[in-house]
Amino acid sequence: MGSGLPRNLCPNVQNCGQMCMFRGKNRRDFRSFTRWSEVRSESLELMLELDSAADYVQFMQAISPSLNALLASQSTEQQERMWQAVGETVHQRYSRADGTVGLPGETICLVARC
Repeated sequence: MGSGLPRNLCPNVQNCGQMCMFRGKNRRDFRSFTRWSEVRSESLELMLELDSAADYVQFMQAISPSLNALLASQSTEQQERMWQAVGETVHQRYSRADGTVGLPGETICLVARC
C-alpha cells in the first residue's frame, strides 16, 4: 500500500517506507509536484517518549529503512558501534532523571482535494 503521494517527482519528498515526509517551506511547494488543490496544513509539536535510549535505538532500527540501507554494507561490528553511538547520544541529550527519554519533534498534517 502506497502513501498516495507521488514518488520521484520532486526532490522535496523523501520516501521512508510507507511514510512520506514533506520538507517544503510552505503549501505552495507541495502543490508544485502534485495536482491536488485546496491544500491546507497544520503543524503539530509532539514528544516521542520511550522507556530508555536503548528502546529508541530498537525503534529506529525497526522503522528506518533508509538508515538500515546505509548500514547494510558495513560489518556487524561497525553497525553495532554506530547504534551504540546513537544510543549514547540520545541518552546524553534527551534522558530524564527517571531514565526515560523524550525527543521533541514536529509533524505536519496535510489535507488536500484530489
